[in-house]
Amino acid sequence: MGVEFYGIRIYKDRSRDRVGIITLNRPEVLNALSVGLTRELDDAITEIELMIVLVLL
Repeated sequence: MGVEFYGIRIYKDRSRDRVGIITLNRPEVLNALSVGLTRELDDAITEIELMIVLVLL
């Protein structure tokens, strides 16, 4: 991956036919959304946009 993420984790599961999982990783603020996290989510989705299925947890 080309982008470094701080508030989220990305897992690409190539064994399950192009599934990407994005997990929020900001337990200190109960995964509250912020402008920065929203930008990270946008970047993460762009990073894996070629995948058919995207699961947000």
